[in-house]
Parts: sequence; C-alpha cells; structure tokens
Amino acid sequence: MVGCQKYDIQNLRGSKMKLSILPTILLLVLPYGYCIKSLNVRQITGSAENTDLPFWDQDRQVLYAVNLNKPTIYQWDYKTGNVTSIELAQKSIGAVVSVEGSSNKLVVLADRDVLKVEWDGKKNNTGKIQNMKKNGNFEEKDEPAEAKVGPGGKLWLGTYQLEEGPGYNFAKGKGSLYALTFQGGDTVTIEKKLSNLTFPTGIAFSPDDEHFYLVDYPSNTIQKFVFDKENYKLGKSEKLFDLADHRQARGKVSNIVVGTHGSLSLSLYNGSSILDIDSNTGKVKSFITLPIHLPTGLEWGGPKNDTLYVGSSTNSLPKKYLELNAFSSGAIYAIENMGVTGFSSRRLKIN
Repeated sequence: MVGCQKYDIQNLRGSKMKLSILPTILLLVLPYGYCIKSLNVRQITGSAENTDLPFWDQDRQVLYAVNLNKPTIYQWDYKTGNVTSIELAQKSIGAVVSVEGSSNKLVVLADRDVLKVEWDGKKNNTGKIQNMKKNGNFEEKDEPAEAKVGPGGKLWLGTYQLEEGPGYNFAKGKGSLYALTFQGGDTVTIEKKLSNLTFPTGIAFSPDDEHFYLVDYPSNTIQKFVFDKENYKLGKSEKLFDLADHRQARGKVSNIVVGTHGSLSLSLYNGSSILDIDSNTGKVKSFITLPIHLPTGLEWGGPKNDTLYVGSSTNSLPKKYLELNAFSSGAIYAIENMGVTGFSSRRLKIN
C-alpha cells in the first residue's frame, strides 16, 4: 500500500471528479510507508445506508455485499457492472458467502437463522431462500456481525447483542465467536468458541492457517491467536495492534483482510482511511486516505486479486455533509493500481 497518493476518482458512471472539490482526500495524517504515483478509486455501486461485508467470488467474477440497515444482499457483476439485489425477511444480516462448485448458491447469516439462498443474480428479488436445520444454537439475543470461512470449510461467525433501552448500544461482554460446520444436506452444527466479546467485526486467517486474527470493534485492537488447524481450536493470543499507540490516527478499527505481501489491511470507521500493518510485528507499513468518511468492510478481489473493495456507511453523517460531498457514502468502492495483491475470502464447501 501507499504513504502518499495521487487520486483518479471516478463516480458510478465513470466520469472523473475534480480534485478541487475533494480536498480532504489529500490530508495524509500518518507518516508511514512509501509512494506510488496514482491510485484509481472507483465507485462501483449506488449508495445504500450501510454497505458492508463484501465477498468476492473468483469463479463467478462477482462481488457480493450487504446493507446492514435493510437486510439486503447485493451482487455486482465485474464484467457487466450490473448491480442486482435480493431482500430478506429477517431484521439483521451479518454475512454472505458463496458455495464452492455452484453457480447460484449462497449461505447467509441473518438474525439467528442460517439461510441457504439459491439466486443467480440476474433479477432482483428472485430465487429460493431456505432455513437450514441447526444442531445447536446461538444465544437468544445474538445478532450476526461478521463471518469468514476457515480451514476444513468451517464458517467462523462473530455475534453481538444490543443493550436494553433506547439507542443502539452494543452490550459489553455479550458478543461471541462461533464455528459452524456444514455436514451436508441442510444441517449445520453450531459450536461456541469464544465468549465475553462485544462486537466482533473483523475475522481473518493467516495464509498458512496457523494464526487467527480478531477485531472486537470497541477495543480498537487486533488480537492474534495461535490456531490449531487440525483440531480447529484457538490457542494462545497476543495483542498484535492497538490504535491507541498511533496518536495521529482517528476512528475505530473495523474490518481486516490478509494481503499476499505479509500484511493485514484494516479499515478505520469514522477515520476515512485504511492502514496496512505487518502481520508479525503489528507495525504500520503504509496507509491510504479515502474519499469516504465511514469505511466498513474490506475484500480483495478482481481477476488478479489486486483490487481492494471497500464498503461504506451513511450512519450518523449529517444530511448537509451528504449533500455537499461529491462522492457517495454508502456505496462500494474499488481501489485499483495498488501494486500489491491479497487473498479473497474462501468459498464454503457443502456436500
């Protein structure tokens, strides 16, 4: 990644925006990294309230994402640029992953349901949605936050709970980490792996599957666990990264993805930026300042896995801010010409 940039900003129709109306994108607040001459930051979808959890399917050459505020799945076709969607009946949605070996099957976590969705993405609100049978269950008030497929085809899911009363506050210590095993057919086994979390928004595995990374959003840290990939167990953990050690930075550590260049990329919600850190030492290597205030989920993708897709949110942003800015908060962006590659998310295996 980069420590200073020149931007080529494009909107949904591909026309270039003038840098003079986007001065904030040149305010680089962290003195790390090195430079490349230009980055292409391209808006690829329209705006939704809270677009998050992008998932790249390499075989289908499509990107999936969700709207957390209105449980909807989006599909963006890389070749055509078409965007289609399917809305769910549930209240909350936490992840969407595609099924390996299939051209139209997805597994979706919504409320406390595990859904099998058959949808080819050609038309809006079509397809078949089926509740899978559960062996074991979640806590009564759990809501899905983030999920990634790990070794052995298990789906690792973070959940949160909300406090009672007005507002939208996460209940401290009520979040959990689960491992979901798909045994074939329509049955999934649910096993709790960690408790006493709050809002686990970032999950990732090292390329060799020997380490597991976890972001519990309010903590502003990344925990690094030793991972037993034969028995699917979490071992000793250490604090890999703490945003409090970087006074120049602002925002909250939100989502993480693994790069092939030995690093973790993390988004800073309310911080307009992405940091690139060393996955062994936790040191900041470089950063990108974004033309969006509230970046959310990250995903490596594109035909060569050299594009970083970034979700964004409009939550809590003043109406005047949204009207004045030339880019669209709530859209998904593609960051290209970075000169590095990453690992896109694993697809799920279901017999």
